[in-house]
Amino acid sequence: MCKNTEKSHVVAKKVLDYLERRRKCRDIDSYFMTEGTSKILGLNGRGIPDGEICRRVEAIILVGGDGAFLDSEKRFPGIPKLEINTGNVGFLSQINEKFDRPLDQFFSGKYRIEKRSKLLCKIGRRKIEALNDVHVYARKPSRPFNVRVFSESFDELFFTNAVIFSTSTGSTAHSFSVGGPLISPNLNVILMTPVAPLNPLLHPLIFPSSEKITLEVVERKASFSVDGFYDDPVDTMQITLSPDPARLIMLHKDEFWKKLRRKLFY
Repeated sequence: MCKNTEKSHVVAKKVLDYLERRRKCRDIDSYFMTEGTSKILGLNGRGIPDGEICRRVEAIILVGGDGAFLDSEKRFPGIPKLEINTGNVGFLSQINEKFDRPLDQFFSGKYRIEKRSKLLCKIGRRKIEALNDVHVYARKPSRPFNVRVFSESFDELFFTNAVIFSTSTGSTAHSFSVGGPLISPNLNVILMTPVAPLNPLLHPLIFPSSEKITLEVVERKASFSVDGFYDDPVDTMQITLSPDPARLIMLHKDEFWKKLRRKLFY
């Protein structure tokens, strides 16, 4: 898969050249690309539909940023993914444009699969998974809304601009931007971060993985988004941890705190 930017196009074509060399040397049998990637790179006719990708591939190589990873996980859930970062941050990546040696390592089988928890969001009959976060926010940003959040251990009414539910992976995203804590990605928890609540005592809360959380919009209209996708109205929502994790291909030990320091503070 390839993000639709000029930098990603250049890197993606180099990756295709690399894969073609390995195929000719019989290091790999075959490789595929999505119809979208084929069109972006001007290779119409060489891509295959998403459904075929789900049935035929064992792993996905992404060229782009973390947004490309989130989009890929939405379209191809559960398939192991390796991101070549051409974006700004790249928390989900271990490779940059110098990918030859890392891909050699991958095709030599020197990697491990790391599972990352996802949220399962239920709105009526809809079920949507989130690797990063779920936002519930006021339709009119200048007018906060009342929302009740409750579970087996918690019951509170918020007057707030928005509520963010995050995985540990998503703790580095929008939740962190509004004051939420950073959580090691190997912890299976649910983070809830109110955005500008009227009650200053309502700080971010961390729930155990077994918690079943319900959100009810009490007053005014609200909408939701999941990993940056959708902008749909919502009245009631249930949040739990998904039984189906995302799978990241790890080529070396992921030093989470060092990566944070390098990407956020320097």
